[in-house]
Amino acid sequence: MVNFDQEFVLFAVWSLLGAVGCIAAVVAILIAWLGRPGAMLVGGAALGAGLALLIAMWSLLPRYWWVSVLPIACGIQALRMWRTPRQTRVMSFGIRTAVLVIVSLSLLLAGATSVMRLARRDAQLGEQLEEAGGYVVYSFDGVARVALLRNESKAALQRVAPIMAQMRALREIGLEGTPCDADALRQLADLPYLRSLSLQNAELGPEVPETLGHFAKLQVLDLMVTSIGDADLQPLAGLKRLRRLYLERTSATAAGIAALRQQLPRAEISPEP
Repeated sequence: MVNFDQEFVLFAVWSLLGAVGCIAAVVAILIAWLGRPGAMLVGGAALGAGLALLIAMWSLLPRYWWVSVLPIACGIQALRMWRTPRQTRVMSFGIRTAVLVIVSLSLLLAGATSVMRLARRDAQLGEQLEEAGGYVVYSFDGVARVALLRNESKAALQRVAPIMAQMRALREIGLEGTPCDADALRQLADLPYLRSLSLQNAELGPEVPETLGHFAKLQVLDLMVTSIGDADLQPLAGLKRLRRLYLERTSATAAGIAALRQQLPRAEISPEP
């Protein structure tokens, strides 16, 4: 998992890539307008930078996908102008480019507003979570990234789960030492960006293993020091995106873990054989 400092550095680098793509796209549009050679090359480079930025942002910070809009749009416009007959380029440059820039800037403004609104909402939810005994770690832009709860009360997670479920950008949840029931966990299964779940030393209800099978996007699952046994491993076989699974000090046998490894060949499952 990427830590917060790395996340900020990657965001800064990708934003710089987007700025370079925008500059290249503007240069390509001017070159195409003047009829000089090289517009296709520069415009294609700008479009490629925008697409690379979109893929990179979507993989780690999908709430910032809109940063890639301007270089992609301007790159496409540069290529369109390069193919436009010279006598119509002035009209094409004046109208289409203006519309394109206005639409792109509108999307950028809407995206920035959306992130600020998300950060304000997460701050309010974070206060509620802390009042209920939880803890929140925020990303560099103020959006909640990690939610933690360590409480021996069986009612604690039932109070906190609805709050966590509203933090739509959460990527990690830690419930170490907290009694967990299926109904509470089921509320967290639909979080779109949740990648890591820790239930280490947690008291698990009888239906929890089956519920864990609904966390389809999980990449890391920690079940150390729990009552998980061989029969409880079968629902986990459906977690095809899982990359790390911790089963130390559980009731699972070596044979059961070996069978799960065959079903999840891309996952690192400990303890090792």
